[in-house]
Formats: sequence, structure tokens, C-alpha cells
Amino acid sequence: MTMASLDDVLDALRHYRHTLVTFDAALAQSHAQLRKHHDAIDGLWHDEASRRYHLAFEPLDSFVSTYLTNQAPQLEAFIGAKLGQLEHYLQGGDS
Repeated sequence: MTMASLDDVLDALRHYRHTLVTFDAALAQSHAQLRKHHDAIDGLWHDEASRRYHLAFEPLDSFVSTYLTNQAPQLEAFIGAKLGQLEHYLQGGDS
């Protein structure tokens, strides 16, 4: 197994950050559309299928909302900080 150079790690981390930010933006857009459609039919649909739908929707909505408002920004900031540290090191900064 070959060891990657720090330049390779930097490139991979940049790619990961870009992919993460793109994913988070797409997830936020999809979640907003889902909430909009959910809210549009929420008051109109009251049967057994609606009950089962709500049982599945509520935990998903809560999980995605928490991820988007708390975890995604923290993860993006963490990756950004690690990128900054690695770039600083590779540019001859403090060891």
C-alpha cells in the first residue's frame, strides 16, 4: 500500500468539501420542497395512509432539519478549518 502525499490529501480534502457543500445545498433544496408539499396537503389528507405517512415523515423531517441547521454547518466549518491548517502547513507555515 502506498502512502499519499500531503498534496494528494489536500486535493482529496478540497474535493470532499466541494462534494459536501454541494450535497448539503441539494439536500436543503429538496427538504424545502418536501416541506412545502407536505404543508400543502397536511390539512387535507386524514386517513390510515396519512397516519402511516406521518409516522415515517416526522422522524425524517426532524433528522434532516437537525442535520441542516446544526451538523452540516459544523462539519463544513471543521473541514474548512482542516483545509486551512493543511494549506498553511504546506506553504511553509508553523510546524
